[in-house]
Amino acid sequence: MKKVLGTVLTMILIIAICIGAYMFVISVQNKQDKVEDGLNAKIGTEALFTLEDYPKVDASLATQPLTDAFIENFTGTLPSEGELDYTNTHPRIC
Repeated sequence: MKKVLGTVLTMILIIAICIGAYMFVISVQNKQDKVEDGLNAKIGTEALFTLEDYPKVDASLATQPLTDAFIENFTGTLPSEGELDYTNTHPRIC
C-alpha cells in the first residue's frame, strides 16, 4: 500500500512540475512576442522634412555618409551629389 501511495504521489508531483514548466515557457514566449511587436511597430511613414527645409548640418568628410543616411531617413530621398554643402574639417594651423 505504501508503494502504491508513493508512486501516485510521485506521479502527481511530476505532472505538477511539467505543468508549471509549461506555464513558465508560455509566459516567457508571450513576453518575447510583446517585445518583438513593440520593436516592429512603425512610428510613421510620412517624411518629417523635405530637402529644402532640412536643418543645415555641418559634417566632416568622415561623417558625410552618416549625415546622408540621416537626411535620407528624415526626408525619404537621398541627396544627390553636390546638392548639400558640407564644410568639411578645417586644417589645423600650428
